Order: sequence, then structure tokens, then C-alpha cells
Amino acid sequence: MAITLDTTSSTSRGTASTNRITWTHVTSTAASVIIVGYAFGNDPGVFSTAKYAGTTLTELGRTVSGGMTVVHFGLLYPADGANLVELRWANATRNAGGAMTFEEVVGWRNSYASSGNSSGTLATTVVDSEDADMVVDCMTINNNSGTEVVGAGQTAVYNRVFGGTNQAAVVASYEPSTGPNTVMSWVSNNSGPWSQRGIALFPAFSGRRHSMVFI
Repeated sequence: MAITLDTTSSTSRGTASTNRITWTHVTSTAASVIIVGYAFGNDPGVFSTAKYAGTTLTELGRTVSGGMTVVHFGLLYPADGANLVELRWANATRNAGGAMTFEEVVGWRNSYASSGNSSGTLATTVVDSEDADMVVDCMTINNNSGTEVVGAGQTAVYNRVFGGTNQAAVVASYEPSTGPNTVMSWVSNNSGPWSQRGIALFPAFSGRRHSMVFI
């Protein structure tokens, strides 16, 4: 069966610099994966806590460019219901991000894509994927007010502004893959340092939520 979006959530600390965030994400009984994409105005350092519903999330990697940082986390078969996403990191900094849950997923591919630039209005990354995968991305850019435009074929999920005088934005989207090399892109209203990550989720082969094993 095809991978489908379950639910989304997002949060922002506005202008505050912190080293901890929690927010509630509601997961249905059909969901088989949660992906958290979170952005920081500077490198957050080591995460001492990254959990959903008390279960540890796997850090899938981070991208840093011009101080702007994006980190992806994942967890297969998350607890259903309304539960807390909790992140705690070493270096206090401005931050914002969110989560997506999907149905009919058994895992994520090991080839994560990332890109970044010290300036620019176009953010783009190419994700190694296969037919029937679901590709998700998270991008953050400094000096922007949250008017980013999502690329063709992508569905925007959240767009949150954070920071002080030089505001930053964090955005996320998903796109069903039809083959290799899925392009994920955003156009921003102002030029600024940006970082972007993408990851391909691959599908289950039956409708039963726990019938497949992560590869």
C-alpha cells in the first residue's frame, strides 16, 4: 500500500534562545514512523535528550551552513495518541521545527541528502529515492520572514519564523517519489544562509502495521 501522511505538528520559541523544547504531536494508530525536523540559529551541539512519548529518537544527521542548522530525527512505530516531543541540547540558541507521522512505512534509506549555502534565495537538495518512496525535507534560512515557496510536486507541512532582528524561517514538505533522485526545493523572499536535509522513507508490503521489519 502507498505511504500516506498521518498528522503534522510544529513549534517555535520565537525570539528566545533556549536549550530545550517540548510540544505535543498526535499520532494515529495507523502511523508507522515519526520524522522530526528541527532548526537552530547556531549549532546546538550534542543532544542529551531526543524523545517522543518517552522513547528515544534516532538522530539521522544534521546540516550546518552559515550557522543555520537542520537536524532530522526518526522513530519507527511511535506510540499513538497525544504525546510529547522532547529535545534538549547543549548550546542555547533560537529554534523552531516540527514533526510528521506517516502510514505504511517500514524504514528510511541510509542515503540521506543534505545541502547548504552561505547565501541565496533558492534552496535545493537531491534525495536518492526509489519508486513508491515518500521523500521528506526540512530547510532553514536566515534573514527571512516565512514567505518561502515550496517546490513543484512538494506539499508544504509547516513554515515557522523564529529569531530576533534577523528573523529566520524553518519549513518542511513531503513528496511521493516516482524514481531516483527526487529534487526538494524552496524559493525564499530574501537571500540568507540556508541549510536543508532530505530523507526517503520506504513502504511496507502489507497493510498490517507491525508485519514488516526495518531494513
